[in-house]
Amino acid sequence: GIVQDSKRAFTCFLHAAEAGNDQAQFNVAICYETGTGVAKSATLANKWFQTAADAGHQGAMNNLALTNGDAETTFAALQQAVVKGCDDPTTIFNLALCYDMGLGVAEDREVAAQYYERAASMNHSFAWNNLGVCYASGASARYNSLTKAAECYENAARGNLPEGLLNLGLAQLHGTGTTKDVAQALLNIRTAANLGCKLATETLENMSNHDRHELAIPFAAGRDETRNIPKKPLLTHKTSAVDHAVTN
Repeated sequence: GIVQDSKRAFTCFLHAAEAGNDQAQFNVAICYETGTGVAKSATLANKWFQTAADAGHQGAMNNLALTNGDAETTFAALQQAVVKGCDDPTTIFNLALCYDMGLGVAEDREVAAQYYERAASMNHSFAWNNLGVCYASGASARYNSLTKAAECYENAARGNLPEGLLNLGLAQLHGTGTTKDVAQALLNIRTAANLGCKLATETLENMSNHDRHELAIPFAAGRDETRNIPKKPLLTHKTSAVDHAVTN
């Protein structure tokens, strides 16, 4: 059954991890963190994240940074990882989010946009969406373009990111930075709502009470609503360990 398969997977990961395989070390950490095939242990999870990070595993560097607790320490760990050459897009996104929200560092939206842009270039959907909000809200003189904002939202929407679909739909609804297309706007907003975006659902409810061609729904309404801000708020690599193939 699934439980037995998870236990076997953990045993295989542990053997490979002890032999020095950094992906296996990361997988062992995830198993301990989630209780997959073994009893949960935050201490052992952190131990194996540290081992994998020391071996150069970039996902482990990111997750380890997020276990440090206070915002200042987390920011410093993320910054150190990126400065040392970590090109993991989630780590870079998290560093951008720190600058964007002032987590452990003074808020600097231009620097945030630069890191979002770097993560977006690696096709990170969250980064594409947040970069779009930076452009739409005029984060700086460089990042101030409704056309580029809409392009970013389109890239985020391709990854089925709810906030990206909503922001693209709002842009299409108003013809802001892109061609006005009410039918496509509705499709994108409905898709966002179906994916669990509360603001998209509220938008559709509002639309049902008005003429759809005369709406005054704002484009990229409020950074806190249309950015992708994970509840944690930073992102961890949560890929199921049992999905990884490990080779020695």
